[in-house]
Amino acid sequence: MTGLRLSNAWRRRIRSALLRFPAAQELRHDLRRAQLKVLRRPHDPDFEVLKALTLAPGEQILDIGANRGQSVDSMRLFQPTAEMHCFEANPLLAEKLERRGMAGVAVHAFGLSDADGEFTLHVPFYRGWMFDGLASVDETAARDWLGPRTIDGFDPAHLRMQAHACRLRPLDALNLAPAFIKIDVQGHEAAVIEGAADTLRRCEPILMIEHDGEAAAARLEAMGFVEHSYEGGTLRRTTKRRSNSFHLTLQGADRLRAGGLEVAA
Repeated sequence: MTGLRLSNAWRRRIRSALLRFPAAQELRHDLRRAQLKVLRRPHDPDFEVLKALTLAPGEQILDIGANRGQSVDSMRLFQPTAEMHCFEANPLLAEKLERRGMAGVAVHAFGLSDADGEFTLHVPFYRGWMFDGLASVDETAARDWLGPRTIDGFDPAHLRMQAHACRLRPLDALNLAPAFIKIDVQGHEAAVIEGAADTLRRCEPILMIEHDGEAAAARLEAMGFVEHSYEGGTLRRTTKRRSNSFHLTLQGADRLRAGGLEVAA
């Protein structure tokens, strides 16, 4: 337990020091991106599954909940020429993605759900640094993580909140033909899947979902998608919640096997 407390304390100290230099935070992200690109390593090894996928003409790869584009970078390692579509509801992050000017990548400044809609996203900033990972529809939840427990010398005068109107649309309204979809939407997975039901039935893409819940998995199972996890270079059937779950139809499993990936029956 002592080691864990020391580890947390050191993380807090490093975070607190970096917050005095917001530009250094951006530089840190950029350097990490450059390092992974040079090493040709994904930020998450589960993206290696894409090595086995051959896209047909007109098919795309979708990143739902694109954040700062780390998943796009990882997917580009294995699918360098694929047409990609990024969806990011936070307009500040969508703008950052647009500024990167990624060839072959369309950035959509809205989120995906089961219907058209809008919501207010509360984004905390401390000393000019955006804590986008804490952004929430609940202003209190977005604000409360930042404090003396997480930042040395915390001064509430340096904390400010921004409220942004965000749009939502269903994937079925966009007439896309995805072969692979990554979804990371912090508990909104079931609504995304419901709004994509026609597309999923029509295209049978491989789905990679971060932290999906029981409702999302059950809905996908009813549409013929079987849950897998990526372990030791193999996709294995599972019902255990992992950081990433893969959901495949029989057609999707056969596509990956054709590309040389072992998919356990």
